[in-house]
Amino acid sequence: MTLPAYNPEMGQTIGLELVDRGFIAHLAWSAAQNCAASTNAVIKDIACSDEATAVETGFAALPCARNISATVAATTTAEILAVKAKVTGLNIRGEEIVEELGAFTASTPGTVTGTKAFASISKVEIPAMGGDTVKVSIGYGVKLGVPFKLAHDTTIKAYNSGDTAESGGTWAVSTTAYEDNTYQASATAKSLDLYIIV
Repeated sequence: MTLPAYNPEMGQTIGLELVDRGFIAHLAWSAAQNCAASTNAVIKDIACSDEATAVETGFAALPCARNISATVAATTTAEILAVKAKVTGLNIRGEEIVEELGAFTASTPGTVTGTKAFASISKVEIPAMGGDTVKVSIGYGVKLGVPFKLAHDTTIKAYNSGDTAESGGTWAVSTTAYEDNTYQASATAKSLDLYIIV
């Protein structure tokens, strides 16, 4: 008789229901996936105006699930208003998610960075600006999406480039949303291996 595979995501138990069990997961990113942040790699120079702007095509693929950034610039900086760009896409599990990024600083070019890990982008919405010299680019940060809902940092071991111990990485965890679970490595442009308890 063959027993079905154990799946901790399904609320299954093994024998003793009073004993909490944990399982080791190996998460791996290549150096190309664990790359440096980019301010415009997803889509560059969305033209804004004194009307709301929505874009649903032209997005480049992300190297992996990561947090998103929006960068605003303008020939006439006074046209930059303190509005919030909204991003829609899919998380690492293929579920639709939406994040409203922080507000731009009025009359000031700059970048705002989100916290949710997007696997892909399907729509960007930008409220009305003060004029038509404003452009917004969408890029990504350095927080890597993790395909588990975690209550704590459960790292057992972590390595850069296969054999060098990783130290100083930063976790964000959530027991309610996959996209809110991210890991920021201490160094980019290196392969990353994490062994965690799930």
